[in-house]
This record gives sequence, C-alpha cells and structure tokens, in this order.
Amino acid sequence: MRSIPFSASILGLMALLFPLGLQAESLTPVCENLTPQQCLEQAKGSGKPAESNLPVFRHICAHGIQEACTLAGWTLWNHPGDEKARKEAMTLFRQACDNNYGPGCTQWALKLEELDKIRDGKKTVSRLFERACQLNDLLGCINRGMAFAMGTGGSDKKPYLASSFYLQACEGGEPTGCSLLGSVYDQGVGVEEDPVQANAYFLMACEGGDFSGCGLYGWNWTQGRGIEKNNTKGMRLLQVACDNGDAWSCKKQRKADPLKRRGIRPPALRPTP
Repeated sequence: MRSIPFSASILGLMALLFPLGLQAESLTPVCENLTPQQCLEQAKGSGKPAESNLPVFRHICAHGIQEACTLAGWTLWNHPGDEKARKEAMTLFRQACDNNYGPGCTQWALKLEELDKIRDGKKTVSRLFERACQLNDLLGCINRGMAFAMGTGGSDKKPYLASSFYLQACEGGEPTGCSLLGSVYDQGVGVEEDPVQANAYFLMACEGGDFSGCGLYGWNWTQGRGIEKNNTKGMRLLQVACDNGDAWSCKKQRKADPLKRRGIRPPALRPTP
C-alpha cells in the first residue's frame, strides 16, 4: 500500500505532524508518567471523540507508535472538504504501512479506493491489502480476497485465490471472513461446491457476531441445503440477521414466510379488535 521511506529527526517529524503549531510539551500533563503506548491506551479508553484525541494521537505518533499515526490519519480523513487534512492523513497511513503496521496499509488502500484511484506510486490497492494481510491485519486479508474475487484494485479476477485470504481472516477470528468463505463453498466459486462446509463457516460467522452469516445459515435451514430442513430454525436466524440490519436477510425472510410476503401478520401479532 505504501512504500515511501520515512526518515526524519524527532524535531523534523514533529514539525510535520503538528502543522497547527501544537507543541508536544503541551501534552506532557496528559501523558505524565506514562509510556507512549500507555498514553495511547489511555486516550483510546477515554470515551472522548477521536477529534478530541487528535493532538494526543499526533504526539504519540511522533514517538514512533504507528497505531497512533493511523488513528490520527483516520481522524484527519474525516474532514470532508479539507484537502490539507486529507493529504496529511494519507502521509500518516503511508508512514504506518512503511513501518510495518498492517492497519495503516489497509487504511491507505481503502482511502485510495474512496478517491477512485487504483494506485499510489508503484503501490496498487490490491497489493497494499496483501501487504496488510502479511502483517496480520485481518481486514486487509478480507479486502485482498475480495479484490481477487471481483478483479478490483488493480488485481486480475482470480476467484480461486480469494478463499485462502478469507480462510486466514476467519481462522484469525474475523467473522466476516467466515461468512465470505462460507459463500465461496456455498456457491462453488473457485472451490468445489460444498453446502455442508459452507454451513459450518456460516455458523462460525454467526457465533462470532457477523449477522450476514446468521442470515445465510438461516436461509440454508429453510431450504434444507447442506442440512436437514427446519423452517422454524431458519426463520429465527433470518429474523436475528434482519433485526441487526442485514437487508438481504429481511428480503429472504419475506420470501420464506408466505404470511410476511403477503403482508399478513400471524394472529398473535394482530391488534385486538
């Protein structure tokens, strides 16, 4: 995602990171008797809006904590119309990535996509996601897999390569990776179709908190796909997913339930005359 060597003295770095004239010394009381990492954890747990913590993130970034640089970049990016802030944000994402911080690489790539750019210098979006994944950022793994699946971000369309990135994300504890991996097996995209294996991954996703996984698992219950048909269980899972904002599950729930499809409520839900 970003591969620009970053080298500067602390004073030079602070001049870059404090364009508004904010001096690191003024933050000493905030982080008194704390290491930079401890100060960062304190800021993240403060409950304050990211904007309020921006000076602290910048201060800690100047001490080489790349997570703080990425947080500062993310905060600066959320200044629509402020091109100077967004330019600084991209510099911070690139710096974090060049210093082997995976989420920095992912954010660099995502922002390039948002700007509708495929590359930054010699770095393509897809390669930045791959670099992030190599640095164990699971969101980077998911996005690299999706780039292969759809042929986006400067990547050739190679669906058979997507599953390995989804698997890495899923095994790393990212439930969205499990949902995507389940879909790959459910549809037989780049792998042999295997609804039973798909359901196993959908269940993992659902239990991990990815509600699209709950909906996909529920739909297969209603269809008896890779599992013994049980409309009650399936509808319950579709309801959970729908209630948590998964529009696809809401649509499938209406399709699977003839009463909902016709706009008829069950007797227990009808108002008493």
